[in-house]
Parts: sequence; C-alpha cells; structure tokens
Amino acid sequence: MTANVAGQEWMGWKERASAARSVLARARAHIIGYQEQSPESLAVFREAKPGHDFYPGEPFADILIQTVSMDWSRFRRLDCGTFWLSTSGKPEKSAPDSCAPRGTSWQLLWDLQAKRRVMHINSHLDNVSARGRRAETLINLRFIGTVDPEIPIVYTADSNVSIASPNERWREPDMQEPYTFMQGAGFRDAWVEAHPGEPRPCT
Repeated sequence: MTANVAGQEWMGWKERASAARSVLARARAHIIGYQEQSPESLAVFREAKPGHDFYPGEPFADILIQTVSMDWSRFRRLDCGTFWLSTSGKPEKSAPDSCAPRGTSWQLLWDLQAKRRVMHINSHLDNVSARGRRAETLINLRFIGTVDPEIPIVYTADSNVSIASPNERWREPDMQEPYTFMQGAGFRDAWVEAHPGEPRPCT
C-alpha cells in the first residue's frame, strides 16, 4: 500500500487526521510507503498500526523523506536508508524547474512466510517538472540496479503521473514517463495484476 498523506498542518492535516487514522487502521497491507509524512501524522499512524514498525526517513523542512513501515507478523527489517534524488546526492532540486528536493527511502526485509529477502523502495517524484521526474526516476533505477537481482522489489511512490485520467494535460507522454520507465525496467503494475481484464479507474 502507498499513500501521500499530506501530513503538514498547512495541508489541513488536523482536519483529516481522524479519517486518516481510521482508514489506515482498517488497511491490511503488510508493507506501506508514505509520502509527505510529518512528525504529527507519523504519531497518528503509529497509533493506528501498533503491529507495524516504522522507519521515519530523513527530516526535511516540515516532512519526512520518505516514511515506510512493515508488519512485524510478516517481516523483519534487515536494513533501511534514504537517498536524495539529485545528481549531488544532497537535498537539491533534480532540475532547475523542479518544485523542491525529493528523496527515496528503502527497507530490506526478511519475509517470514516466504523465507527470503524482499526490498521495498518508496519514492516521491516532482509535481511540476517533467525533467525532474525523468531524472528522479533514473536515479531510482540506478539504485535498483545495485540490488541483488535475486531479491524481489516492491516499488511504491507518488510519481505525480496519471495513466487513465480524462484530463488532457495528464495524458501527455511526459506525464507518463515514470510509469513507462518502470515498466521498461521490468516492473509490473500491481493494480493491473490484481484486476486482470478490468478497466482502470480514472486516477
């Protein structure tokens, strides 16, 4: 499961906290990636998911880059970390017209059921710049290339793309690049895999 929780106070977190807690408490996901988590929203989600262990990620301004959690009944965390989506590896914009510095967190897990390692990578791409999203996706793919190919990877993200939106702007090729890049790298769309033959909802 993945969600951009927009946990900042200026994004209306206080008004949404109760509903967000309720939704997350009912969610049955074993692995969760969060974008725009804040210390305040993290505290709420820790209460909602007492069976999950959280890696908060790196603090940046009023958010955490990028929080991940896993269910202790299914996994053990072997390692985790965060890296910045910039050429310097520092919290800098990926392109001159990017909105803000972005980053990716990861957690290497031991699957108690399957008896194998699993890598979870969670990212948040720029919401303004197509050049930024392209550069950030390629940085993520370079990191993925360093992972042992025997380890399955679960990739979650707010990629700021849309595959089935009726809005003309969101149907432009540059708005779908991160999705097509990941497919080209061998990743499969979890929604498509779980709903074979069904029309994709407009997102």
